[in-house]
Amino acid sequence: DGLFCRRSEFGRGVGFPWEFGDSLNDSGMYARCQQAHGNGNCETWGLVVYPKCTLPSIGGGPGYYPFGCCICRPPVPDCNALGFNGGLDLSCAKKIIIGEPFILQCSSGQEQDGLLCYPQCRQGFDGIAPVCWQYCDSD
Repeated sequence: DGLFCRRSEFGRGVGFPWEFGDSLNDSGMYARCQQAHGNGNCETWGLVVYPKCTLPSIGGGPGYYPFGCCICRPPVPDCNALGFNGGLDLSCAKKIIIGEPFILQCSSGQEQDGLLCYPQCRQGFDGIAPVCWQYCDSD
């Protein structure tokens, strides 16, 4: 997730649109939705009936609300109360703790190359990172 944590939105499906044979009202749409999700668990958005975003059976919960027709969003988190830094929309910035820097010191039997320590090379070899290269004769 990088530097942020984000609460997830989810889709609530295509809903229950009017179908051929339905009355010229939303009763057929509600009947099919309530058969799938129970009485009182459906709502109209535009001309289609959808399950309510608060239903755990579709991934929702308390405070979830529709965003457009087909997306359910969780409530905006209180990032500071959750132990994060501030936030933006559904995202909270993670706290970053930077350790105390220190000058690198390799243990005995090791040599430093750049910012890392490697085992010292044996006599007649020169270490470059993890590789020991044999010296060439000057002849």
